[in-house]
Amino acid sequence: MKVLVKFRRLLRPLVVITSIGVLLRLPRVFNRWDEWALHYAGYLNQAVDALQAGDIGTLLSSWTGLHPPLYSMVHAMLNQIWPAPILWLSFAALCSALAVFLVGYQRAPAAWIGALCLATDPIQVHYAAEINNYPLMVAWIALAWWGADRGDWRVIALAGVGGAWTHVMAGVVIGLLGLTRPHRLKILTTMLIVCAPLVFSGFILAAEAGNRSQPPLHVQASVVDALSRFGPFFLVLLPVLIRGCRRRVDIAVVWGGTLLFWAGTVAMGIAAPHQFPYALALGVPAVMAIVAGCDRTALVRLVVVVCLCRAVWIVHSESNAAHAIWKDQSQTRGIDRAIALSAPGDAIVLIRGLNGPDDDKRHTSPVLWRISPWEAMPTIQVESPTHRRGQPRSWRGRAIYTFDEPSSAVGTIAEDRVFTVLYDSAAMNPERVPSHPRQGNWQTIGPDLLRMPDELKH
Repeated sequence: MKVLVKFRRLLRPLVVITSIGVLLRLPRVFNRWDEWALHYAGYLNQAVDALQAGDIGTLLSSWTGLHPPLYSMVHAMLNQIWPAPILWLSFAALCSALAVFLVGYQRAPAAWIGALCLATDPIQVHYAAEINNYPLMVAWIALAWWGADRGDWRVIALAGVGGAWTHVMAGVVIGLLGLTRPHRLKILTTMLIVCAPLVFSGFILAAEAGNRSQPPLHVQASVVDALSRFGPFFLVLLPVLIRGCRRRVDIAVVWGGTLLFWAGTVAMGIAAPHQFPYALALGVPAVMAIVAGCDRTALVRLVVVVCLCRAVWIVHSESNAAHAIWKDQSQTRGIDRAIALSAPGDAIVLIRGLNGPDDDKRHTSPVLWRISPWEAMPTIQVESPTHRRGQPRSWRGRAIYTFDEPSSAVGTIAEDRVFTVLYDSAAMNPERVPSHPRQGNWQTIGPDLLRMPDELKH
């Protein structure tokens, strides 16, 4: 009976905080439906093809760039269940919210502080609905910490294996966590045995010059970029985090070791210094340090106030982005005309101009919202690599191609009737788009340019 009462007391604040985490991540599912969602999905087509062909060997060995195969395998399975973008985006947000629950579902009375910090962390929310492996990475790290709280080395080892097969950073974080546990030998041995197939492939990929060609670090530019995206809140919490690291050496080892590993990848040119998804791996160790540092009521109050301010800041920015998408639906754009005039069997080519690095997730696409993410969009087989071919997908019988800049492939689209739409900054450079033998001249449709099949040019 006492156990049940204790569970209920734990569950009440945890449900509230997890709900906050879900509500903050839900708008990301909708705002992140943009061209990059299809670009990222296109990078995973090799795994989708391998699963459809029953080629398990390729599925288990297909890295996506420097990313291990597990997430691409999960994406391929989701694609088999229902190839709709909303499922891919929602899965990522679910992983991010699950991490919040696991951090809060620990026996320490102050675990709710860690859950609240993770739920309102702008960095976690920024990347919470991406079609890539980072949200799943955070879920594995949170599971490992949950296992450590219960003293179950098997859970830590399982999370370490899953994390390493998802992202190298997760393997590093959980490996460091396992190193601080009593059963460290069992944990690390299990991870090394199951992850052995990754070691050779990862070493070969990291040794390739093309994978070590990121630009050098510019501290001032990176700091300004981080503050503009995520706000100054972390600076307020940093003293509490450091206080927690001083009180808990094991947490300091994980957080500090992960930070050093990240810095090492930047120094080697493997990780881009102007990009921040690697910071997601620091999220769980950081909030655990904050929990350890909150040994005074005043500090608890400070953390709660900062978390509430972050939540308000996130809601404000996300609601503004959603409102801009909704408002844009009332005007006629090039894609509206293309959808209205096209028919099954036709192709719609979308060319969006560059809008900053793909790592910056503040960009939204009112244009792509003309295509419902709730509808299935199976891949169309084209010559690899698909991201240079517009990663085409079938939607209502039409082939949808997306490019983030003009490409020679635009002039070789195979469908008989092709509609090409230029929007955002691409609309200012129509001369850069290769001509298509079956299309007429550009027409202005709202803020966009549209090029239609010859028979429709009049």
